[in-house]
Amino acid sequence: MASLIDQLIDILEEQAAHYDNLLGLSQEKRDAIIANDVELLNKITGLENILVGQNQKLEKQRLSVTADIATVMNMDPETINLSSLLAKLRGQASYPRLAAVAERIRAVIPALKEANSQNRILIGNSMEFIDYSMNVIQAALGQGPDVFAGGRDTEITRPSMFDRKQ
Repeated sequence: MASLIDQLIDILEEQAAHYDNLLGLSQEKRDAIIANDVELLNKITGLENILVGQNQKLEKQRLSVTADIATVMNMDPETINLSSLLAKLRGQASYPRLAAVAERIRAVIPALKEANSQNRILIGNSMEFIDYSMNVIQAALGQGPDVFAGGRDTEITRPSMFDRKQ
């Protein structure tokens, strides 16, 4: 039983480290978005994808080990969670280490969600600005809506952002 708990703790510690790294990358991503550094943004996104992939593998391992722990402890594998496991392990040698990693994960997940939410807003704002800029450029180049100068027999004129005298 102790080896299963140790395996779970090792997996959770590795997941917590990945979450910490993702939080750091989210903060770097925010700076890259603000600086409009597309190259850095692509690099960060690639690193995030690697960490998320690794975390998915760890999650599968965690679910397997947790199911084994539930079986050994006569608990329901579908409802077992860190809180219920901590309650059962109170006073045992592995309790402090499990409690510490649980607290670490509980602290980093909301911070990661908040950073990702802020980045989503920044990206949305950037996309709106790009869309607006593209519309202005298209209108200036005559690819936007037609502008009529007068009555029925009048030609269509299109505004231009370039001086024709050049």
